[in-house]
Amino acid sequence: MTAEPQQPQPPQEPYPSRRRYHREILVLSSLVIIAAFLLQVAPDRDRVSIRNVPGAQLPPTCMSRQRLGLPCPGCGLTRSYVYLAHGDLWASLQAHRIGWLLFAATLAQIPYRLHELRRPFAKKPAWWAVFTRWFGWSLVVLLVGNWLIEMLFLRGS
Repeated sequence: MTAEPQQPQPPQEPYPSRRRYHREILVLSSLVIIAAFLLQVAPDRDRVSIRNVPGAQLPPTCMSRQRLGLPCPGCGLTRSYVYLAHGDLWASLQAHRIGWLLFAATLAQIPYRLHELRRPFAKKPAWWAVFTRWFGWSLVVLLVGNWLIEMLFLRGS
């Protein structure tokens, strides 16, 4: 009885989930930035609509505001992004005080994810993991802190 020679297996991509993750974040970030350019803030300044399409106002997206009458930490971010995409920094800041920072972080995802897809196993400096974790948590703290300030001190003024 002779053993049959095994067929060589095609090489598998190491860490396919990592590449998939970078691809998904790249697509989502790109879609968010593109949408910001395709939308405009409605005249009531409370909702957004499709640019140059009269009456194409998008429905409200904040369930907290709809159900409870209270804004969530992200209320105003869509309008802030849209204002920034059209070059109106002051209106962006009025819509959400840290929208500009989150917009910049979203925009920075595009070159970063493209780099990661091109060179997924490139060695990163030792400080990189600390920086990314710190930056991510800082954004969360700023978002929630901004919301708390809004709720406790500025709501209704």
